[in-house]
Amino acid sequence: MDRSTLLSILDFSRWAPSGDNCQPWIFSWDGETLTVKNDKELAAHALNPAGTPSLMSLGGLWTYLEIACSHHGVRPHLKKRQLERGKDFFIEVEFAEEECSEDPLFPVLKERHVD
Repeated sequence: MDRSTLLSILDFSRWAPSGDNCQPWIFSWDGETLTVKNDKELAAHALNPAGTPSLMSLGGLWTYLEIACSHHGVRPHLKKRQLERGKDFFIEVEFAEEECSEDPLFPVLKERHVD
């Protein structure tokens, strides 16, 4: 995947809702695999005492990632995950170019409102 496609997918994905609207994610890319980790410092707030909201927001991020990928004719595939409480949350994602239609929700990803 080229850099501009990856950056576009991440730009749309980062709009996924999270507890206290803090988007507690750290993205890293090694050229083949995207790793998304929970940023404990960003996630440390009163609405996230046990990490459950962070875990749920990672699921929301995955959904946004799938929708954003559909716009680029790419499908994300979960390579590895750590979702156990008490451990650092993360997912590892690989991408494959596949024929797919754009998700009907794509145009509204950035129209999310908070308050």
